This record gives sequence, C-alpha cells and structure tokens, in this order.
Amino acid sequence: MGSGTRKGPQPACINCQRRKSRCARSSITGDACAYCLRTGKHCSFQEPPRRTALTRDNLNASQLECLRLRRLLRALQPALDIDAALVNASASASAEANAEVDGGRGSGSGGGVAGAVAVAPSNSSPASTSSYTTAAAAALDQPEDGMAMFPTASSGYLGSSSGSQLVREIAPLLPQLPESPTRTASSPSWTAESASFTTTPAVQSRLVDAYFLYYNSCYPILHEKTFRDQLARQHELPPTAAWHILCCMVFAIGHWISTTNMSGDLSPYYAAARSRLSVQVLESGTIETVQAFLLMSNYLQKNDRPNTAYNFVGIAHRMALSLGLHREVATDADDSLLNERRRQVFWVLFCFDCGFSITTGRPPTMYEGFVDCRLPRNVDDMGLNMLSAIPLPVDVPTQYSALIAQTKLARLASTIYTEYLQARTADTKLEYQIADTMDQQLGHWRRDLPAYFTSTDVPAWFLAPRAVVLWKEQNLRILIWRGSKARHSFLPHKSPAENRCRDVAMQTIHDIAGFCERTYHPGVVHLGVNWYATYFLFQAVLVLEAGLLRSRRRSGDSSC
Repeated sequence: MGSGTRKGPQPACINCQRRKSRCARSSITGDACAYCLRTGKHCSFQEPPRRTALTRDNLNASQLECLRLRRLLRALQPALDIDAALVNASASASAEANAEVDGGRGSGSGGGVAGAVAVAPSNSSPASTSSYTTAAAAALDQPEDGMAMFPTASSGYLGSSSGSQLVREIAPLLPQLPESPTRTASSPSWTAESASFTTTPAVQSRLVDAYFLYYNSCYPILHEKTFRDQLARQHELPPTAAWHILCCMVFAIGHWISTTNMSGDLSPYYAAARSRLSVQVLESGTIETVQAFLLMSNYLQKNDRPNTAYNFVGIAHRMALSLGLHREVATDADDSLLNERRRQVFWVLFCFDCGFSITTGRPPTMYEGFVDCRLPRNVDDMGLNMLSAIPLPVDVPTQYSALIAQTKLARLASTIYTEYLQARTADTKLEYQIADTMDQQLGHWRRDLPAYFTSTDVPAWFLAPRAVVLWKEQNLRILIWRGSKARHSFLPHKSPAENRCRDVAMQTIHDIAGFCERTYHPGVVHLGVNWYATYFLFQAVLVLEAGLLRSRRRSGDSSC
C-alpha cells in the first residue's frame, strides 16, 4: 500500500441511493457503475442538494412568501383553482423526473412507451388551462389565416361563391404589373404577460352594455337578464364552468365592437377565453359551451381568422346536435323561455353555418330536412327568467326581430346555395328560369317582412340589425345572377343575367352608402356594422368591375 493519503468514500449514484445499495463504481472515469451498466439505466452522480435549515424563522418566512404568492395569483386569475394547479404541476414534474432518470434505458419491456406516456402533459386538467401559458400565447402569434375574400397560402379551400372567385375572374382582365416583394403577414406579438389582464366592475359593465346594445340585437345568442345575474354571482360558479369562457367572449366582443382600433389585434379577453379551452369542455357539452363557440367563431371571422372561426362553428354545430337543439322539445306543460332559448341558439347557429358556407364557398354542413325546431318568436322577455312562461308575440322590434327575418332568409339561402353548388360541381351554371324563380322567392321574403323593416319610426338600436339583414338578401341575389346562364331558354326578351346582377350590385352600393349617410344616431354605425358594409360593398364593386372589364375586352378596348 502506498504512503499517499487515503481518499474518502465516494458518493453513490442516484439509482443506487434510491435502492440503498452499495455502488460499485467503475475505475474508468465517466463510466456507469456495475448496477446501472447491468440494468441499462442512466448513471448520474450529483452533489447532495443544499437544504435550508428547518428553523422557526425560515418556516415563517416561507409561509409568508407562499401567502403573498397566492394573493398575487388570485388577483391575476380570480377563477384559478390554485390547489388543483399545484397538484397538476407536481404530477408533471414527477413524470419528467422519472423520464429523465429512465432516459438511458435500452429496449426494455415497454420502457420507451411508458416513458413517453409519463412525460406527456395532462391537458385534461382544468388547472392546466386556467392560466396563460407561453404555448397558448405562441399560438396567437401565428400568421393570420386570412380573409375569405383573398386566396392565400394559409386561407384554406375557398370555393366559387367566395369573394376570391371574383378576384380570380378579374385578374386575367387586368394589365400585368411588376411583381413586388412578397411580405409575410404578421400578427401582433403576443406573450403570456400581455395576455394577462384584470378588469374592474366598471369596465366589465361597459363591455357588457356594448355587447348587448350593438351585437346581441343582431345575434341574440344570450339572454341579457340571465347573463347579468350570472355575472353578479360569478365567484359562486365552479372555476371550470364553461360560463367563464362565455363571459370572456362577451368582454372580447364588447371591447371589439365599441373600439375604434382597426389594427386587427385580437383582444386579451379572447386570449383569456382561449386559454380556458380544454378537452373537458368538449367532453361535457352544454348550451353555454355552444354559445361560447358561436361567439368565438363570429369574433374570429370578424377579425380576419376565417379558418379558425370555421372550425369553431363546426364544433358548435356538432355539440348542438348532440344536445338535440335541432329537435323540438315535447312538453305537456306551458312552454318556457328555457325552451325558447334553445330555439334561438339553434337558429343563430343555422344562420352562422349557412352564411359561413356561402362566404367561403365550402359545402354546407347543416340541412333543414332533419330539423323540426320551431322558429323563434318575436317576444319581449327582457325582465323575465328562464323558468317564466313565454309572453305573447308583439308587433314591434325586439331583440329577436332581426334573427327571425334572418332565419327565414337563411332557409332560403340554404336551398339557393345547394342549387348553386350542384351546378358548379357539374361544371355548368344555373338555368336562367331557376335563377328567376329564386329571385322571386327572395322578393316574397322581403314583401312578407313586418312593417317595422321599412318604417322610419323604429328604435335607433334596430337600424343596424335591420340593414344587415337586407344587405344579406341583396348579396344572395348577386350570387344567384353571377351563377346563372346568360339568357332565358324560352323567353329571350328577359333581361340578361349580367344586367340583373349589375342592377343588384348598384342597388347594394346605393343602400349601404345611403344608410351610412342618413344614420345620424351616435353609436349606430359601429365596427360590427362597418364590417358588413365593407364586405358587401367590396363584393358589389368587384361585380361591377368584372362586368366593365369583360365589356371592354369584348369591344377590344386596349385601355383595360
């Protein structure tokens, strides 16, 4: 034995420490010990963790810091279940630690699969979606999926009824311009910190007022008294309730529709709603969940994210069918507002689905043949609750007047669009006489509207919903005559389809411009109305431009 100093006992590896067994270290530095080499485990030597002395002062300081952190979390996220979040975080950390230790294992009996399952984060926990995460914020930072008016690399499939078809028709008729460098569209930079927000009761009240005044009068997805009652006792609701998603979307739409910011930035209230989406939300469908997805879909469509919006309205559609909203409720007792609310939500969904299909040129997903749900009634239920009996219909504008007219129009539109798509699929156009019949049906629809759709003596809040419904009917006429054959097969004296399409486009421009010019009431021409006015104006102008360019091309005018 040499005369050198003896070395002290070397620490065992992590695996041997757990087994409380002797660690036979290899004489070669860096090699695994005998046990880890035999079992194929990762051999790791680490220094013992430094431990804080367990004294009364240290314990009191730790408890005080924990209390302050809990108060901070409650201030930032009032609905967050902190205890559940801690349990979920501990489980995830334990799974990651086990996976790291077992990372060096070879092809043992199912070790790789077990490790992969252990590492996978638990997305089904409500706590994992209650707070904002970097992943959720990064998803909001993706490029916009593009307006359905323009074909882009990320716009998805856009069919023949979409505005992009008009752009494609006009493009060959325009002179060639030098290409400019392509710039990638970028959406605003989102971070987890920027998505966090707190709202005071005064701000919440203003956003809710804006939502019900400007948006719900056109699409009555919510019952105002019921929602306000729930908002007053929101802290009594479970943190995982779908109502919290619904509430955030009411704030988001109220914020969007009452602002003058045209940058297209998504509201932090939408980020709050999106962060609460989880698998559990889909597993337990409720009417509130359907309402939340409807609001998310329409909000995203208005903010130039049509593909994401299209997917959300599809989820709402499937969930509504699973809840039986398309079937009339059979009851021997007096009909209640709760049953009427089911009808209202379903027909809003029907209008959204039909309108979205036409806007994007995609096949419809909802057919009226299997629907026996009654149409909504024009009732004034402002001060009633869901258990009240349905009041008698009235002959004045209510929150449901525009929805009733729009529902009847959507049923016509569904038939018209199906005929249009079938003709396009067969690589032909609608027969002129079929298009003429459809145009007459739209004329009957307009003549059957209640008197307050043409009267000047109506409440100011009803002006915008009424105008939007009438613009949609004119847009349908444009679609009919765009997709029709040029002339009647047996009556050649009939006006050509191109002329009739041009006349409707001119009338659309005249009506929208007149509405904006005549409407002096403050708040009537808000961002929600501006969106529809811009969309329908753009379609009408493209129709006129396409007709003008084709006419010049036929006459040989080189100036086009």
